[in-house]
This record gives sequence, C-alpha cells and structure tokens, in this order.
Amino acid sequence: LVTAGLDGSDIHRMLIATSEGVGGAVDGTPAETLVCGDIFELDLALPMALGCRGHLVRGNQTPDYELEYIRSHPRGSVSEELSGVLELI
Repeated sequence: LVTAGLDGSDIHRMLIATSEGVGGAVDGTPAETLVCGDIFELDLALPMALGCRGHLVRGNQTPDYELEYIRSHPRGSVSEELSGVLELI
C-alpha cells in the first residue's frame, strides 16, 4: 500500500480491507502487508502498530530519530527513493 495523500482513517480502512479480503480480490494478513510512505507519523506508525511491514522513503526533512527507529524495527526499512520498495516485493 502506498499511503501518500491519505489520512489516518483512509489508511485504517485500507488495512482492514486488506486483512479481511475484499471480495476475494485482496487476501493477506498485516504481517504480509507492506506499507510505504514518506512521513512516519502519518503513513507508517498505525500500520506498523497493527503488524504491517513499513518502508520509509527518506525525504529532505526526515528526522534522524525516525530513520534510527525504522532501521532498528524488525519490520521496518528505508530507502532514498520510492524505487527502493521494489527490492522488498
């Protein structure tokens, strides 16, 4: 899931749909779901708290503490560009 432009309630609905399956078209668990975003608090905090993998695309203003946290998290990863997520899928 790419979360750019979505608010927290949209992300939550997408995660629920993913975990429950949407008419058989989507199937999976949070642990099998990779969420990609560029702002940890807005894009990745909730999905990762629910058990998803989180990939942070580092921006010019990404704080060092966010990078340290996500790099140390067992379900977290970081790249400099969006294309970095391709290595994870």
